[in-house]
Amino acid sequence: PPPEPLAADVPAEFYYVRASGLGALLDLLDQADSWGTAASEVLDDASKERDLALRYETQLALRRTALTRMLGPSVVGEVALVGSDPYVRDGTDVTLLLRVKERALFEAALSATQAELEKDHGALTHESREHSGTTVKNARSQDGAVRQQRATVGDLDLVSNSPAAVDAVIDAILGKRTRLSDEPDFRFMLARDAGQRADVLAFLGDRFVGEVVGPRQKVLALRRDDAKGELEQLGYAALLFGLIQGRSADKPKELVGAGLLAPEELGHSSGEPIAWQIGGAPRSSWGTPAALTPLIDLPAPDKVSPDEKVAYDNFARSYQENFSHYIDPAAVRVSFDEGSGAGAGRTMKVSLRELPLIDQTRYADIIDFVGASRVTARPWGGGVRVVAGISHQSDIRKDLSRTLRDLSGDRLKLDWIGDWVAVGIADRTSVARVMLRLMGHKMPQLPAKDGGDLEEDDLTALASLPLYAEIGIKGPAQVAIALAGLRVLADQTIPGLFDWGEIAQHRDVPVVRVALKGDAAKSLLDGNGELDVFYAVANGALLLATQQPLLLRLIDERLDGGAPSSGTAKAGDGAQLSFDLASGPGKGLWTALSWIMEREMLDDAQWKSAGEAEMLLRGAPEAAGDPAALRALSLAYLGEVPVTADGALFSYGPEGARDPARGSAYAPVWPAVPVPGSPVERVLHGLAGLHTQVSFDDEGKDGDRAMRSLHATAVLDLAGR
Repeated sequence: PPPEPLAADVPAEFYYVRASGLGALLDLLDQADSWGTAASEVLDDASKERDLALRYETQLALRRTALTRMLGPSVVGEVALVGSDPYVRDGTDVTLLLRVKERALFEAALSATQAELEKDHGALTHESREHSGTTVKNARSQDGAVRQQRATVGDLDLVSNSPAAVDAVIDAILGKRTRLSDEPDFRFMLARDAGQRADVLAFLGDRFVGEVVGPRQKVLALRRDDAKGELEQLGYAALLFGLIQGRSADKPKELVGAGLLAPEELGHSSGEPIAWQIGGAPRSSWGTPAALTPLIDLPAPDKVSPDEKVAYDNFARSYQENFSHYIDPAAVRVSFDEGSGAGAGRTMKVSLRELPLIDQTRYADIIDFVGASRVTARPWGGGVRVVAGISHQSDIRKDLSRTLRDLSGDRLKLDWIGDWVAVGIADRTSVARVMLRLMGHKMPQLPAKDGGDLEEDDLTALASLPLYAEIGIKGPAQVAIALAGLRVLADQTIPGLFDWGEIAQHRDVPVVRVALKGDAAKSLLDGNGELDVFYAVANGALLLATQQPLLLRLIDERLDGGAPSSGTAKAGDGAQLSFDLASGPGKGLWTALSWIMEREMLDDAQWKSAGEAEMLLRGAPEAAGDPAALRALSLAYLGEVPVTADGALFSYGPEGARDPARGSAYAPVWPAVPVPGSPVERVLHGLAGLHTQVSFDDEGKDGDRAMRSLHATAVLDLAGR
């Protein structure tokens, strides 16, 4: 494998994210904040904000300020971010390893950040301790928000939010525990794609996954969830008191007196006390609702209850059934590129390698379809396109061929089809028009209309979509025979139904139109419009489209060498699946996607979050008029902030919780979507240009067992963001 020096300083059971410099790491975090967080909000079942980036930056006392960005490659070299578990939302350990070149500038930047944090969290207390002969400095705020652990070993600085994690890293540096650099799966992954550039390299190994699914983390995570519920119930009781009394309680004992809490519920069920003042965050050794103690800092269980044993046994049995042979290690490489030439923008390429693939997963079905076929496909300019290899031995191909022969009396076969196919939708206004027709009264920005649903003309709308397909062929003669046979069969089965013939030539390529004729078309489309399909054979492919201009574009692309074509695994120029999405504000696909995502968010999240917001607004009336105070109270009591689908805070009116952009359930407002600054808009900007490729690569054998890996790449156009 190529050298990866920082991996020698990381415990074998930790995940590993290495960046070539602080700038590359900040770039990745910026992109994650810009659209990654927004995507999770769109997919979540409720609109919530948890301020995760701010939480961990504060804990580490390393905020991404302008001063931090000044720590360029002359001050800080390689950087790695490592940790022992994946529970980022609840609370996890995060440790940064920084190769420091200019100590004075680095110290000045950290001191400035701490001074800035003291304005919000009060004076920091500073202590130090020794671990394995290394001094570990601890800077902590009284509210627990800042919890920096820091140590220096040679030219390497460690900054962590966890004493146990920083101790583990120190031990790895000193050779007192197994290091990631010595792990076979890590070394293999480094060597497997050694030629790929990696401004950022991330790795999840066997040892890390083994810890995550092992009994220690699983039991601790379950216990911590229970403790979190006991912390949260105090805040809920306080809000219920405010809802009933019209004011907030003064002391926790007032909640006991009102019968909203039992005296023992002011502590954990284990008997451990909970420190809490009304309006603040309940706190114990388990942490707070917003930031639980990392699992690595909790004492390992020495005994489990019968219920815990049964729960883990059930989990282990299910895990072994689905992943019986291997645990998948995975490596991700990220690179950033500035475009060259007029109109070229900035791109981010993400490449994932996962191996070995598990037999019992859906990968097996995909591999059966694509087989060893490879296809090369450049990014497509506008719309959605899927390109896939087709195995000659796939079950789907065999079943379809058998069905077609049976229906045609053995006159039609699929032996003319090559080893790839592409299907897509061009980015046209009609895409939005069809979505408007199909969604009807469910549109997110229009009030409901009387007169029932609008689905009676769905087929007419679908017929107007700019659909197309490209099918690789074995030879023009074979496809000509197949098309002639299809035409004869159609005329014999339903005479006069189709108007089928050449209508033009484009660059010496005949263009054929197949039209549904007369009464049949009127009956099928309720008298609205025509149903046409255009096709041509050009440069090794059969091209089909529902619109003639679109077919001409496909012909041009194929003749000019920019269309999909067969690839080879040995040459490294082919994938087995490819997906493209490209659109922009105001275009048909952009508009349709915004409607779909808005509808999903409003269905799943909006009013669920509105209920929690109303609980806060009515349960803490003193804070209801102060957005900052209400936000802080929500994080303290609930560990999250209920927000609108657009990321704004709710207000309170006579009809209950009110969305500033959309009104309330009783007095709705329909804004133009996507609302500026909303998660939907941020996701759409992130997907303005997306090109992905997937392949299943041969990795030899483990005994008699064939091994494959998943290799997926995604290139995102960042120009529009």
